[in-house]
Amino acid sequence: MSGIITISGNYEEIGRELGRYWGGYFSLLRKSRKRGHGELFSKYQSWLMKDRKDTQVLQKKIQKTFPEIWKEITGMLKGINEYQDKDRLGFATALGGLFSCILAETDESFGCSTAVLRHKSGSYMIHSDEYDEICPIVIANVEVELGNRKKSYFTSISHPFQLFGSAAGLNESFAFQGNSIFFSDEKEELKELYQDGKLIPKTFLSRKILESKSPEKAAKLYQKYPCSLPNHHIFISRAGIHSLEIRSNKPANISLKKILNP
Repeated sequence: MSGIITISGNYEEIGRELGRYWGGYFSLLRKSRKRGHGELFSKYQSWLMKDRKDTQVLQKKIQKTFPEIWKEITGMLKGINEYQDKDRLGFATALGGLFSCILAETDESFGCSTAVLRHKSGSYMIHSDEYDEICPIVIANVEVELGNRKKSYFTSISHPFQLFGSAAGLNESFAFQGNSIFFSDEKEELKELYQDGKLIPKTFLSRKILESKSPEKAAKLYQKYPCSLPNHHIFISRAGIHSLEIRSNKPANISLKKILNP
């Protein structure tokens, strides 16, 4: 049930098209007779319908810090609900429900890993994910209008009801992937700062990386916006292969290293 889509427009429009795609997925999931799909549908239904109020502080933080991404989220909400209305599912997705799905990257119980293999024809990035195999991904080729006749181009790999780039992505400068590296001794401190809206969830920074011009500029994002979750990125570019490690929410614990030359 994974797919490939090509979309273009401003931030709200590309979010709306992504939302329509997942609305279609939601419809197929409801009708599917495959094992596990009924249970998965029920889970997404309960998550999306619940207008969670405990994320409102964080919603306001994102709306103020990344207004363009907020437009994507509101566009996605419109797209999902447009498809649900068309397909007569009988309920609407709530903003708090969608936002909680976007935040679903805590990795407290599961983990994933990435390896890079060199080959005479280039480099291969291999990823082992923690998601169930019945959960699809979508590959989106995106052209986004930035204003003043400027555009940004990227390819995103993302999970259901999450932002572009939540799994991996590439643009004209590099390909990248990310893994969470949670540390249990930091869990309570990070949780408190996160709930207070003082930290930016990793998924929003992964989305911003899609429009970065180099691994160095991606690293500066984490220096500027303290992240809610320790994590690690691999970048493959013409300049070589870089490793970006974010060990805590403090800028001093952000390390970018070139691990292989071109």
